[in-house]
Amino acid sequence: MKKQLLFTAALILASFTTIAQSTWYDFDADVTNVSITPAASCSGCSVSTVVNPDAGDIANAANVTLLEIAAGSAKSNKGFVVNFPSGQGVSGADVNGLVVTVRFYFPSIANFSSYDSNERVRFYLASSAASTSIQQQVNFVEADEGVWKEYTFTYDVTESGFIDSAEIRLIGNKFDNLDNGLKIYVDTVVSTKAFVENPSLSTNDFDAQTAAINAYPNPVTNSFQIESIEGVENVKLYNISGRLVKTFKANTNYDVSDLATGVYITTIKTKLGTKSLRLVKK
Repeated sequence: MKKQLLFTAALILASFTTIAQSTWYDFDADVTNVSITPAASCSGCSVSTVVNPDAGDIANAANVTLLEIAAGSAKSNKGFVVNFPSGQGVSGADVNGLVVTVRFYFPSIANFSSYDSNERVRFYLASSAASTSIQQQVNFVEADEGVWKEYTFTYDVTESGFIDSAEIRLIGNKFDNLDNGLKIYVDTVVSTKAFVENPSLSTNDFDAQTAAINAYPNPVTNSFQIESIEGVENVKLYNISGRLVKTFKANTNYDVSDLATGVYITTIKTKLGTKSLRLVKK
């Protein structure tokens, strides 16, 4: 009887724990307003949706996301951006105590020529408005090879800015062969906080966020155009770290041929207010 009571209590506790979680990213759960893309500085990086490499885990996740670094790419830190919904994120006041859990699968450590327990993966939270970022890291051991594992990133700092982006970053000087065809799989990104609207947006900005303002083509190769029922006043492009990289006056075409491949935040100012879009540069 005592064991039964303990089992029941454990089930109740597990239920509460599940309720407290908010899924930011899960391909199989149709979370389509969040995506993962290579960071602008991530040379030789690609992201694709693939069949779960672990046949024994197919029932749990039929499809997962592959983060891949091509062999022969530059040996440096490699980042993969977790793109939040436009105009949404995490309140700075909620960062202290925030827990983000990422489900990773490392198929092989063969490319780590000097493997030890200090191979690092970091999860960054960033505020583009404040141009600040905070990070936590996890270390890996050889036993993590070939199994799905959940790694937890716990934040214990107070952040004044509104968090509107995140990044999974592999630290280059801790993976001896980070440029040797490394593959890492991601299934889910789960947090103890759900996304909320950015409170710093004005009423006009909220109007702009819901207006029919679009940038196309997206992804873009050389230049893009803006479709808007309201006149465009200016356009600004920021990299994922929040640094302003380009400013345009209203035009029919916006040239980005000189920018590196990756994801950029595009702010489009109109008479309705300012709308933010994510633009992928090929």
